[in-house]
Amino acid sequence: MSLRREDFAGILVQHGHCGDLDEATVLADLVYQEIPILMETTEDDETIRPAEEEILEWQSLLQDVLGVEEDESNLLLKQLLLVDEEEEEEEEDASENDVADEDSDDEDSFPLFDGHCPMCERYIKLTKHHLIPKETWPRVGVKLRNAAEAKKRGDLEKATMILGDGLIHLLDQLGDAKKSSIKAIMCGTADICRPCHSHVHKTHDNLTLAWSYSTVDLLLQDENIAKFCKWVSKQKPGKYAIR
Repeated sequence: MSLRREDFAGILVQHGHCGDLDEATVLADLVYQEIPILMETTEDDETIRPAEEEILEWQSLLQDVLGVEEDESNLLLKQLLLVDEEEEEEEEDASENDVADEDSDDEDSFPLFDGHCPMCERYIKLTKHHLIPKETWPRVGVKLRNAAEAKKRGDLEKATMILGDGLIHLLDQLGDAKKSSIKAIMCGTADICRPCHSHVHKTHDNLTLAWSYSTVDLLLQDENIAKFCKWVSKQKPGKYAIR
C-alpha cells in the first residue's frame, strides 16, 4: 500500500495545519514531490513498513514544510501509518474530485467588481489576483519563515539573501515566523482586469510569479506583460465594460 496524498491532505486539515482541503492538497503535493511513497505492499499483500531513514526523512520534511516541532511531526507520521487500504478505496472517488477542483483557477471564481486596473489603466470590471499564487504557498512560506527568523536574529544580510530580488519588498512586513503571520503576508492580492490577469498567468507559471513578480510594479517590468498592457489599454472593455 502506498499512502495516498489525499489521505495526507485530510490529516493536515484535521490537525489544523491547513484551513481547507484545497490548501492541504497543495501542501501534500509538495511533500509527495520530495518523497512519493511511505509504505508499500508485496504481492502477498504484506505491508512493508518504511525504513528508519525514510521515517527520519519524512519527519525532517514535515518539520520544514509545516514549521512544526519534532513531536508534532511524529504524531502526524503515526496517524499517516494507520491509514488502511480499505479506507483508501472508499475515499478514492471523492479525493479525485478534490484534486480536479484544485487544478481550476480559483481566482476566476471571484465575483467581478468595478474599478481601475493598475496594469492597463482602464476603468473596467476587475478580479483579484493572488500576488503569491496559493499553489506556491508551502514553498514560499518556508522561505519567508527562514527570512523572518534571520531578521529576528538581526542577520539582515541573510534575510535579504533568502528573499532574493523578487521577495525583498516583503522584508519590512516580516515580524515573526508564526504560521499565521506568514500566511497573512502571502494572502496579498491585486485588483486587476480579467484580460491582464489571464495574460499574466499565460506568461509565467505560478512559481515564477511568486519568486519574481509578486507586485504589480514587478509584473509591469516584464517586457511581454508591459507590451500587452500597453496594447490592451487601447482596446474596448467589451464584456468587462462597466454598465
